[in-house]
Amino acid sequence: MRALFFVGAAVCALLAGAQPAEGCSGELPESVVDCYSSAYAERDIAALQVLYADDYVWVDVVPPGAQVWDRATALESAEKMFEHPSEPSASLTLGGSFKVVPEEAGETWRIEGIEMSLVILFPGAAEPDTAQSCATLYVRQADDTPGTFQIYREVTFGNSDCAGWLEGARSN
Repeated sequence: MRALFFVGAAVCALLAGAQPAEGCSGELPESVVDCYSSAYAERDIAALQVLYADDYVWVDVVPPGAQVWDRATALESAEKMFEHPSEPSASLTLGGSFKVVPEEAGETWRIEGIEMSLVILFPGAAEPDTAQSCATLYVRQADDTPGTFQIYREVTFGNSDCAGWLEGARSN
């Protein structure tokens, strides 16, 4: 359960906050994956604020239920995690064979199948805690600024890699 909390905190930390006219710069919507990773690696709340849209919502699906955090809750979690003195070592890796799916309106994109791995080494622990999840990011241009993107919704699935979740989605 502690690992799931930290996956949630990490997800929120990576996406905490947004300035209206800013976002993640890049030629393609999937540039947010690198921005997300960099902001987390640097524990940079300001960088997270420009990535995270004003209407951001995080949904963590862990059967038999789900947890939903709004932007304010996500930002608060990020700040606590980044500033906590007993968290000397935390890393988040985003990768896998994700794909970008344009939405019908052509103004938003869904980046699905992102494998997330959060590793936290607690003080005095012999081994780090590792939590894995599969994520889908919903992305749009920030204030109609070409080449600048924000994440407005994130959905994470379970405490494992993406293989099982993606196979289940394809069979439905």
